[in-house]
Amino acid sequence: MTLRKAIFWIHLGLGLLALLPMVFLSVTGLLLAFEPQLTDDWAHETRTLRTKAARERISLDALVTKAMGPESGKVSSIAILADSTAYVELREAKRRFVRVDPWSGEVQARTGALQSFLGTIESLHQSLASGETGRTVTGASALVCLLLSVSGLVIWWPRKLVALRHVLWPRSGLRGRARNWQWHNAFGIMSLLPLFVLGLTGTVMAFPWAEKVLYAVTLSHEPPRLGKKAGSLPSVPGWKGRQWQTWLDTAKTHAPAGWTGLRLRAPEKPGKGPVINFRGRADGAATGNLVLAPDGSFLSYKPAGTDLVPRLRALARPLHTGVFLGLPGQLLIILAALSALVLAWTGGALSWRRFFR
Repeated sequence: MTLRKAIFWIHLGLGLLALLPMVFLSVTGLLLAFEPQLTDDWAHETRTLRTKAARERISLDALVTKAMGPESGKVSSIAILADSTAYVELREAKRRFVRVDPWSGEVQARTGALQSFLGTIESLHQSLASGETGRTVTGASALVCLLLSVSGLVIWWPRKLVALRHVLWPRSGLRGRARNWQWHNAFGIMSLLPLFVLGLTGTVMAFPWAEKVLYAVTLSHEPPRLGKKAGSLPSVPGWKGRQWQTWLDTAKTHAPAGWTGLRLRAPEKPGKGPVINFRGRADGAATGNLVLAPDGSFLSYKPAGTDLVPRLRALARPLHTGVFLGLPGQLLIILAALSALVLAWTGGALSWRRFFR
């Protein structure tokens, strides 16, 4: 068996294995394509109060309890601006936000049905709305997409460049196997680069080992991780639950100069500490991350943009969604998702004819 033949069978097997997940990811990706434009009103709506109350702001713990009631435990993060007249924004789930008056604790605005719908679609796209198991499935599908784009290029690259003109554009008038074969070639070549980018960025976002590969390739030193293995924060006896105000007080004490806003992220489980993301400057760019112990004591602070790998990792989502290039990039990702559906259809049809007819 020749190398080209072996790669063909690998390509065929991977394509059949990930056929349905890739169709699902293409459809959900299409639904999320214009998410930034659809949620633009909420993102740019004024976040400042008309007048500042004369009394002091209530504590963050009291604010969360008053605004959310019995669902206060579902709040996963809180966004606070340095501007003292700004609302406090509570996040309780994907794309579900609540803006609250920091003096009274009264809810001023909530995300609507559209944002909730897009949040559900995003959860399905990222993890099939089933946690780590679903994330593994979608991550594996992204990895397969990456491998299919590379193996497809090897298999169908013409031996003579002049033959490229026969595969660079889908031809009309063909039927059956000839049409499916030619369309599979044409759409595969046209969408090769964006599908490669989708597969690569999806893999990086899904798997910690992909980030380790980035550290190895760039010859960068990987920092110790805060997780279940060595270096994790110790479990704290007598866990007191979320201490929003205590965490906020420590965060402000260690805040970098010129910060304009912060997002306080709750620990994932008891015994873990919160992480605070600071932003600064007029463009709202990240300035650093602060890690606290569960009791609110300071652990570490690291300025943003000091390591190459985190900067590369931060590009994964903008590239994956196309927003890195603005509207043209989003349109390119849409075409790639549509092409993936055509490739799934034609690849499945060709496989059916090969094995069952």
